[in-house]
Amino acid sequence: MVARGSGLGLTNHQTIVLLGPASCFILWQQRSILRERPTLLLVAAVSFFAGLLPYAYIPWASAHHPTYNWGNVSSISDLIDVIRRRTYGSSHLVSVPGYTGGSVIARIIALLASFGLTTLLFIAVGLIAAYRQARPYFWFGLVGFLLAGPFFVWITNLNLATAPSALFVLQRFFLLPQVILAPFVAFGFLWIANLIGRYWRRTVVNTSLIVTAMTAVSITLRVAMDYGRIDQSRNFIERRFTEDVWRTVESGSILIARGDIAFALMYFQKVEHIGADTELVL
Repeated sequence: MVARGSGLGLTNHQTIVLLGPASCFILWQQRSILRERPTLLLVAAVSFFAGLLPYAYIPWASAHHPTYNWGNVSSISDLIDVIRRRTYGSSHLVSVPGYTGGSVIARIIALLASFGLTTLLFIAVGLIAAYRQARPYFWFGLVGFLLAGPFFVWITNLNLATAPSALFVLQRFFLLPQVILAPFVAFGFLWIANLIGRYWRRTVVNTSLIVTAMTAVSITLRVAMDYGRIDQSRNFIERRFTEDVWRTVESGSILIARGDIAFALMYFQKVEHIGADTELVL
């Protein structure tokens, strides 16, 4: 299951490879089991490559000439270029002038700020608890986070100071390090709950209820503080902008577009049939 999930993750984005060293560490920890049951490695390898099957869809879809054909894949080399993100630069997140450079510290601070102070405190406690109780998992999580988090934001080379949208681009990649550290929040909750139960033996409230209450309070506070800021249900800026563009384009003209707005223009033309008499060039 993990191997297949890793393959599927790789078809979504290549950053999943940053978990490779941490995964290899776990395999090394379990090497005695793998020696006794070598077929497990074969099954894992088959499952991993099965997870890569979505890549096989790309040439098939490209051959059917979709509305938007990313990379125009017609050969193995074209497919490899798509997998390698050659359009963006295989070793960079973006290659647009003005987006590169800037402070590494600023990017790392943005990563840590995405967790929130309360979550960071529980993660810190959870790391201590995991080191004491589940040391192999502690090293797996720590190595995985350091590579998928600080190391990744370092190699992205995004300039948060000169490019206003750079932070928006970078934030979507915070999900992987957040998922990696999420179990340590649980370690922290349990450690604190057990500590309370140990020194407050006369309480009628058991540890499970304490953990549940702490979790509920934490989630409620986070939602209360952040939901209003991130709620985009009433954000129609892109739709209205796109509608305005199509209304001002003369019938029979040629409209050349690039960037993210091009996808909105294409959607309106192909799905809602607005601007159907205009030639849209992407």
